Amino acid sequence: MTFDELNNQIAQNSELFSNKIEEKKQLSGEYYSINNLVAIKIFELNSRYKHSNPITVYNEGSDEIGTIYYLDPTVEKVVDEISEWLFVAYLKDVSIEELENFKYNFKGSYLVLKEEYFEDYLTSYYETAPLWGMLTHDESHTATDNFLIETITVKKDLQFPTGLHINNSIRVLKQPFHFERFLKLYHHLELLYDKIVVDEIKSLNEENLTQLGKLIKSFDDNECKKLLYVLKKKVTNIQEIVEELNKIVSFKDLAKEIFFEFGKKDNDPFSNDYSLFEKVYNIGFTEENCKRELGNRASNPNNPEQYTLFILKLAAYWIYRVRCSIAHNKIGEFIFKEEDENFIIEFAEPLLNTIIMQVFKNS
Repeated sequence: MTFDELNNQIAQNSELFSNKIEEKKQLSGEYYSINNLVAIKIFELNSRYKHSNPITVYNEGSDEIGTIYYLDPTVEKVVDEISEWLFVAYLKDVSIEELENFKYNFKGSYLVLKEEYFEDYLTSYYETAPLWGMLTHDESHTATDNFLIETITVKKDLQFPTGLHINNSIRVLKQPFHFERFLKLYHHLELLYDKIVVDEIKSLNEENLTQLGKLIKSFDDNECKKLLYVLKKKVTNIQEIVEELNKIVSFKDLAKEIFFEFGKKDNDPFSNDYSLFEKVYNIGFTEENCKRELGNRASNPNNPEQYTLFILKLAAYWIYRVRCSIAHNKIGEFIFKEEDENFIIEFAEPLLNTIIMQVFKNS
């Protein structure tokens, strides 16, 4: 129902809403608040949300700002038994003709927000929901996972670099298979490299052919080096990446196969030396540990950024090797099996997502 329809129904059938609506307010656009709660429809969401438990949404300050409800259209709800929060979604979802029904089948899922966070959500999080939350409020984009999500933290100041990135994010959202979803996430970084190249060429004085020549010469055909180029340009928080790299401790044996037995010496900051990896994987990739155990690979008195460069090289190399294993799927590359899905879910995809969140920061 619209806000006007709701007001008319309250005037005509007040008994339907007795003791349920204490306060109502028209907000921007199609939205209104009931008892300081606002319902926003979700048109597509990742399969990991599709369970009966409400999903709590937090902001980056750890404030609880709302709740996501996956509402299966085949499951009837008894209207008098639903919670106050879900009742607000019901009012948004129900038509006037259905109002007097005792039971109701929701037509879609909803995010129910506390009103105090509504405007900020519309401004800072609504469009980028496919990035931070794997869901979309955009009806025009409506698309086997047993790894359930119970909470989400929204991410502020994100921006799609191009329209192609927006479209790619929807493809990520609609992809139910972990390995293929990783490839689509990786496409974000490939597209960003292309944009960086174009932007840097545009920034040059068209009369300065020498600078143009130097710039073009600096570009590399090596895909892993292209990825590293993006990371060096855009990554701002090494610690976040280190925290994700540390999760490799749960996949030591698989890491040995993917990154060393099927690895390449080129671009690998370990130079395909598994003994170096063994020195640090179980104690963590902190600056202290890396400098102590890896020497000049992570420490250089003439270059204070050596440790940062090591972490970026490692993240780029590992992401690239996973990408090759999935994309090529041939003899000579590590071939993932279904039982390796947890490696993607718990390590590779979170690492890639952490990097994407940083390189998509609105600078």
